[in-house]
Amino acid sequence: MTAITETARQLSELPDITVLTDEPMAGYTSFGIGGPVDLLVTPASIKALAAAVKILNGNGIKVCYI
Repeated sequence: MTAITETARQLSELPDITVLTDEPMAGYTSFGIGGPVDLLVTPASIKALAAAVKILNGNGIKVCYI
């Protein structure tokens, strides 16, 4: 199991979080361009955000906030 796959599994177990893998970023940019990201994590609360960042950091995954 890859680090991304394992991280996605861990994140998907958290409440109030949406996890997408290989998500094209074109739908999230003003110019409608952008390739896929390994993980797109959308937390619905500050608590979910904190838990997600803890997992991502613990697994050595870089975090970019948009």
